[in-house]
Amino acid sequence: MEKAGAVDRLPQLMGCYLSSFRSVSKGVWFYAIEFMHWVTLNLNPLIRFSKM
Repeated sequence: MEKAGAVDRLPQLMGCYLSSFRSVSKGVWFYAIEFMHWVTLNLNPLIRFSKM
């Protein structure tokens, strides 16, 4: 009986895990893109300054 309950709950757990994983990866991508944007913004003046 307990086994059947666990099997019934498995898709639910998998769904929760997948949705949380998706939101986490979205956040990671967002921060990675923001960080790259910030780095390029701050590197451009430095590169220009070093070339002068």
